[in-house]
Amino acid sequence: MVADARWSPFKDAVFDAIFASHVIGHIPAPDRDRVANEVIRLLRTGGMLFFCEFSLDDFRFGKGLETEEATFRRGTGILTHYFSEQEVTDLFSGLTLVSAILRQWPMRVRGRTLMRSEVQAVFTRG
Repeated sequence: MVADARWSPFKDAVFDAIFASHVIGHIPAPDRDRVANEVIRLLRTGGMLFFCEFSLDDFRFGKGLETEEATFRRGTGILTHYFSEQEVTDLFSGLTLVSAILRQWPMRVRGRTLMRSEVQAVFTRG
């Protein structure tokens, strides 16, 4: 099914798990809040959210035209928001945080070693 993450066609509390990997970071700020509310609405009690997005420490942070705080539009036209761990926990404050980590790894780009960085978090609905 293809649907808008801001207004999904599903009933309340129907999912045991939601995986949000490199999706929410491509959405402007007001709509990120709307998606977070949808995630909370869709999760069953005991359901889990698995979240992963680029962090402020990623080598691409600051590249391109800043359209809002920590959000950049690069030459390809793609909008990317870079998250802090605190921002992620605040975004999903209606859920219980299970874990949040900053995952980093080196990446070779045009002969240079650059650091990729993601915030990975797991939440549950109580």
